[in-house]
Amino acid sequence: MEKQNKRNPLVSVIIPVYNGANYMREAIDSALAQTYKNTEVIVVNDGSDDNGKTDEIALSYGDKIRYFKKKNGGVSSALNVGIKNMCGEYFSWLSHDDVYTPCKIEHQIDLLKTVGFDKKTLAMCCADFIDESSQKIRDTKSSTKNAGVLDWKESLSRLIDDGCFIGCDLLIPKNAFQECGSFDENLRYIQDFYMWINIFTQKYSLFCSPDVDVHSRVHGGQLTNTGREMFVAESQKTGSKIIPLLAELSDDDNDFLYRYALYCAKNNIKENVKECLSTADKKKLFSLRQKIKLRGFVLYGGIRPVIRNAYYRVLKN
Repeated sequence: MEKQNKRNPLVSVIIPVYNGANYMREAIDSALAQTYKNTEVIVVNDGSDDNGKTDEIALSYGDKIRYFKKKNGGVSSALNVGIKNMCGEYFSWLSHDDVYTPCKIEHQIDLLKTVGFDKKTLAMCCADFIDESSQKIRDTKSSTKNAGVLDWKESLSRLIDDGCFIGCDLLIPKNAFQECGSFDENLRYIQDFYMWINIFTQKYSLFCSPDVDVHSRVHGGQLTNTGREMFVAESQKTGSKIIPLLAELSDDDNDFLYRYALYCAKNNIKENVKECLSTADKKKLFSLRQKIKLRGFVLYGGIRPVIRNAYYRVLKN
């Protein structure tokens, strides 16, 4: 690990782990194999209860990594421990079941060099998807979409349209957390989406690359595949904060609230859709055509969980 300098900033790769014995060695090895060498790897054990298997693997790396143990509190709390203890100027999240390509950090640092390491700019690569045996399943749905620098308005619109960004795809300046706060530890499902909303509404830009530098693993044990009720509950909880914020930023040229209403409709979060419509009526933000389209997506959102469950059953098989 080298000292900080303007052209070669230290990057902290933070790996939150819970019962990670199946995959975490592959993740850690990929972080240590980065061609960009000014990195530190921080592993945070979020109270694993696997008879010490996670602990044993982490400790086997010795001083190649920095290792922290804590009581179980969810991925947000583990990420916050990593952020609190990181020495780097940039934060890079690596889930314990995902894998970086060797050039992930180097590619993103090269992007940020071209904008003078602007502290209000994040970098984002693309991901493909692998199965439990690390075999490729499919490419990312947006591998070449909007490559280049997106201003905060474009970034926020894309975030809402996509429904989230894969956290492991991002390289984030540490000052973003100092300005926008840490991950919400009361959230266990949409903590990433809510964090990115907070960052981009604080007018951070996003430098997008078409490089596929993350292998994102899909497997049956993920909360993503099993936490539908939690997703809806947390979306309703955060919606009361997100909706007024997006309404304030929306105008004739920026339809952030409408995009969020569509996102909620597609995901059958009906209470949020109602609140979006109520807020929009007060501020005269939605046209009649938009309201009609929104109600159509509410109908679609009602059957989408059935389609999604069928998809995961096919994928599992």
